[in-house]
Amino acid sequence: MEMKKIAAIVIIVVLLVSTGALVAYMSITGRVAAEAKYQGYSSYEEMMEAHHGSASSGGCGLDENSVPANMSGEMLSYGITLDENGYNQLLKDDVEIKLSDEQMKNYVGLNILLPCCDVATLQASDNCQCGHHVAMSGIAKRMLMQDYSREQVQQEIDRWKEIFYPGGVQSIAGSCSA
Repeated sequence: MEMKKIAAIVIIVVLLVSTGALVAYMSITGRVAAEAKYQGYSSYEEMMEAHHGSASSGGCGLDENSVPANMSGEMLSYGITLDENGYNQLLKDDVEIKLSDEQMKNYVGLNILLPCCDVATLQASDNCQCGHHVAMSGIAKRMLMQDYSREQVQQEIDRWKEIFYPGGVQSIAGSCSA
């Protein structure tokens, strides 16, 4: 009986130490992830300025003065219009839509490579926070919530890439005007 008590105490101590180590690890990696969120820049605005330039400098961010000509206003099958309003809804969708574990399997790894940075795929967390990537995440979440297949979602993301960057993603990473 005494051996069982000692074994139980050892197990409890091991669990407590393991839990403490896990909490410390998560605290450290959480800070690292937060620092990496803006790709080494101190703020979202600084990151966007570096990648896209300011709106006044002719940068490639999407605003009312730079809506691409290929945004027709067409209503898309998943309930978004192909225009600035649809783009803004996709930004909201990224924040508001929460995917199930099963849906996350189809979300993680979708190709979102754009010429403005080197982020290539969607991840479960800590994705690039530039508007184009956030919109593509919103597309994926919206479509997966509506039971579109992974292939259909990737095709639609690829369509929006061409809208954001006519001519494709072969440009040099880090510059919208490359």
